[in-house]
Amino acid sequence: MAPAIVAAAGAAALVPYLPAGPDLYVHLLWCWEVMRCLAVGALPVWLPDLNAGFGSPGIRLYSPLGPFLQGVVGLALGSAGAALRAVPVLAWGGFLLVVRRRRGTGGAAEWGILLAAPVVVYALLGRGAWSEFLTVPLLWWLLDVAVEGDLAPARDGVLLGLLWLMHAPTTLMALVLMGVAAVAARDAWRLLKLTGAAVVAAGLTAWHWLPLAFE
Repeated sequence: MAPAIVAAAGAAALVPYLPAGPDLYVHLLWCWEVMRCLAVGALPVWLPDLNAGFGSPGIRLYSPLGPFLQGVVGLALGSAGAALRAVPVLAWGGFLLVVRRRRGTGGAAEWGILLAAPVVVYALLGRGAWSEFLTVPLLWWLLDVAVEGDLAPARDGVLLGLLWLMHAPTTLMALVLMGVAAVAARDAWRLLKLTGAAVVAAGLTAWHWLPLAFE
């Protein structure tokens, strides 16, 4: 399965097309900047948050992980555009592996339904919202373990931290829904485990959100 996913990502990188959504230029710029930094051996510790604007108080990038991963792939492929085509395929290929692990072979049907959901299609082809699109595998896993009662504070705290770095608003939404699942189950132990996962995530990402909190 993994070789097929890599091959599909390679094929996507060669397709001369990018959706002309309003977020496209932002992700192209971020990817290109990360590529430039990595090419000279520097970490991309500063990227402009173009939603806030250059020179505004919100100058730090609120969701740095997506652009960083795209920049790594872009450097390997030699093109920011190729990276923006390949990374969603890699993410959703990885998502398929996750769904199959949780659901078995029947998980492929659930994966296909989610992939074809109008909101998912619009996020990528309409808006060009790469970071939101890339959160879906992590978001699905976290919501699934919350509903099934399988949440592990250490493991899922790390995943919550990664989700925060991928897209902060999605993380806040996920925490609310995971909390609702725990309350609906009337299970204090689930709520305690969710609290532990949130503490782990907050600790791992404090370097990112603390400066934002003081801006």
